[in-house]
Amino acid sequence: GDTGLSSWNIRDRWGSSGLGGADDHRRLFLGFRQASFDKSTGLDCNNTKLNFAKFMEGVGMMGELAASNKICVVSPEALVANFLQMDEVITLDKFGSQATVLTGQLASLAGIPIVMSRFMSADLNGSGIYDNATKTQTGFVIFNVDSWKQFVRRQISVESNKKIESGALQIVATMRACMDSADAASTKNVVYGYDLPQ
Repeated sequence: GDTGLSSWNIRDRWGSSGLGGADDHRRLFLGFRQASFDKSTGLDCNNTKLNFAKFMEGVGMMGELAASNKICVVSPEALVANFLQMDEVITLDKFGSQATVLTGQLASLAGIPIVMSRFMSADLNGSGIYDNATKTQTGFVIFNVDSWKQFVRRQISVESNKKIESGALQIVATMRACMDSADAASTKNVVYGYDLPQ
């Protein structure tokens, strides 16, 4: 897995303290990248611009789940430098803007919605992991929507506290949930395309 977790702060989202320890929020659940490696569905893009055949090779790694409801999540860098360069990609101007309002979809490839996420990083090494040394590669994930769910451990809780010295009211809302799949551990329901150039 990733090393140097205490210094991995994707796009400066997490702050500079409290990273890498046992209470790091990134340890709460198995992410798509690790799940893909565990299922032997890592797609090595060999530091080469993505093409349609390579993308479909990744889709094919999902076996029977390749024919059902899938989404591709890409980093901003992968979207611009790789996906939008392919003639086979259908962009927003061709399928209409309503889908983006509802789903975040920016494009489509082989009927699979492409969604950009700033949580997909572009500071990985050639093996698709963060090592705090080589920070030049990015990637994408394709997952079966019906296989992955958010399981709630504790419903939303809202608490308030009034600070009488300042008259301020503090409101804190918390919820405990994790992402997981109810499929068998060996089910090939996610693919991670790694070693993709920016």
